[in-house]
Amino acid sequence: MGQSGVGIVTDSTAYLPEDLLREHSVSVIPLAVNLEGLCFREGEMSNSEFYRRLRQSKVLPTTSQPSLGEFVRTYEELGAIYESIISIHISGKLSGTVTAAETAKGMLPHLKIEVFDSLTTCTSLGFQVLAAAQAARAGRSKAEILQLLNWLRRNLRLLFMVGNLEYLHRGGRIGGAQALLGCFLEIKPILYMPEGRIDVFERVRTRPRAIKRMLEVLRQDLAGKELGQIAVLHVDAPGEVARLLDALQQEYPGLTIPVYEVGPVIGSHVGPDSVGLVYGPKPPDF
Repeated sequence: MGQSGVGIVTDSTAYLPEDLLREHSVSVIPLAVNLEGLCFREGEMSNSEFYRRLRQSKVLPTTSQPSLGEFVRTYEELGAIYESIISIHISGKLSGTVTAAETAKGMLPHLKIEVFDSLTTCTSLGFQVLAAAQAARAGRSKAEILQLLNWLRRNLRLLFMVGNLEYLHRGGRIGGAQALLGCFLEIKPILYMPEGRIDVFERVRTRPRAIKRMLEVLRQDLAGKELGQIAVLHVDAPGEVARLLDALQQEYPGLTIPVYEVGPVIGSHVGPDSVGLVYGPKPPDF
């Protein structure tokens, strides 16, 4: 057959730039969004247009996993090129995407497919995907890439704060008592994703204090370790990005820190004006 190497698949919530996806030959299967009766696949509407509509809408958008057919088609196409496939996706505790990928895998027993639950999303997922793609291009085996992915899943940290807890509360992604506490006391909790779920890491009173605390946690987590990956992510919040970048530049002067914008699927659940930080130590050689 002539197939060789490992093909990498992810979903649209990794939010990697198109040039990086093309450079590393990553296949992306998009999730879908429904906003006031308008249904579209992520990527078909610009982020700026979506968030303009979302801010004006009185109805919470809904999101859905990719269709089974999209997974099957993608796997069949890659199966003709690569010896094996690793499909890396948004946490199975946030979306049914992993389940759909596993179902498609079961329909294609002649292909060597490994479905990997990242237990995260957004740039934290994106870092896992990018590392896997780079390892695949370097000729690493499927087993070596999975070992790297497991290490990254354990060691990457995602911290974020939302502009309004109401989106997470109404979408069922966070407890009602915590949402009400934030609304009435103006608390700005720092959120994270232990074991693939969104939960409160710590409660602080203001956004400046939240940024300060996130940097303190960053220092604690990386004490005695070499920084491997770091990025800022946001949901239509350029002002918050500037404040976070300014604080990070004081911590890491001269370091170029990439900024990634979160798209409609995750943006629908966390809401506009959210900002976060993804980081991790340098991985060992596998």
